[in-house]
Amino acid sequence: MSEQIQADELFKIGRRLAEVFLGKLRETGRLGNTEHQRAMLFFFCKAYKSYQAVQLLWQNGFVEDAYTLARSIYEIRLQVILMSGDPVQRSKLFTDHWFKTGYGTLQIMKRQFPKRDEELKQGEGDIRAGATASGRTGLLHDAEAAERSIRKKWWGGSIKGLLKQLNVGLEVTCKSLNQIRQWDYETEYDIIYSQLSDYTHSGVRLFHKFLTEECYRPTKSAAILVPFSVTDWLSQIVGYAARAVQIDLDKIVAEEQQKAQSIAKR
Repeated sequence: MSEQIQADELFKIGRRLAEVFLGKLRETGRLGNTEHQRAMLFFFCKAYKSYQAVQLLWQNGFVEDAYTLARSIYEIRLQVILMSGDPVQRSKLFTDHWFKTGYGTLQIMKRQFPKRDEELKQGEGDIRAGATASGRTGLLHDAEAAERSIRKKWWGGSIKGLLKQLNVGLEVTCKSLNQIRQWDYETEYDIIYSQLSDYTHSGVRLFHKFLTEECYRPTKSAAILVPFSVTDWLSQIVGYAARAVQIDLDKIVAEEQQKAQSIAKR
């Protein structure tokens, strides 16, 4: 099996799994009744749309841009895992942050675009109405704090900090199961995330590649690392999101992951 066919088969797995989940959502009508469910469905929708974009970029030779979007899917996967560790509290943090950053952005726009005052007042009214309905009016009392929140992540730190939190949870799980931890998220970060970030930020590790190859032209890649990785990450996101809305896809997700691994080994 050629690498291009392998990549196509991997993308079919990811899209098939996502569409199965969407079909189940339509059948059950479970479109997010809690903050946790709404957050997880947001993560799934964002990841799936980026996944489809990765497929189009990869298949048309825009490999470097596919790496950039792959990083986005990787980050979503990490957030999904973190939120699933404490669904109620962490989804509350996520929703709180959404209100604060929205209100903070509004303050900046009011200063920068005074001619849009009437339109922005309507937007502020919508934010305040939503905050009132969800019992969050206190988040809008400090405009400066709301603006500062724009520069922060909902979990309160960087991606590296998120990984440290995940490692703590992984250690607790391993101890409870009397298992030895075989890997950790921070090592994964050093191997995967830093390389994906080079494509996003035009890192120096790409310097030689772009000078010695005609990378300014669309060029298809024979590697399947990105198609396999994004398919694996999307399948994990689907699994966590399905559990959040009480749809049992564990067996299907496991089967599709096994198929992806088999294709990658050929």
